[in-house]
Amino acid sequence: GSTLTSFTGRRMWGGYHLACPSKEFPSDYVDLQSDPVYPVSCQPDRKLSQLDLFRFHRYTYQGTEFDLGAANLAAGPFGSPDRWKAGLAEEKVPGNWERSIGLYRTLSGARRKSNTNTHHFRI
Repeated sequence: GSTLTSFTGRRMWGGYHLACPSKEFPSDYVDLQSDPVYPVSCQPDRKLSQLDLFRFHRYTYQGTEFDLGAANLAAGPFGSPDRWKAGLAEEKVPGNWERSIGLYRTLSGARRKSNTNTHHFRI
């Protein structure tokens, strides 16, 4: 995929994949700006809890073809989903690693709770 697919769009897909899996949004696309494939919001398949939101924050595409975990090459020699800055040899290899929602650089998160009856998931 393109850099935007690996960096931005895949995280959008990941959020919708977790909150609204029944919608089966496509995991790949050409260009989000000229051909948007994701809505601004969608109704979650079930009521989301605070624990769900924390789980989303840790998501590294577990169980999908983009899984960054121990079962594939993306996990590196130590089975970690964290991708650090590329070394000199890795910079010479074309392509990109997926960027998950659960990046090591996102050590904190914020959660807001509204008192409305509207339950839409928004990226």
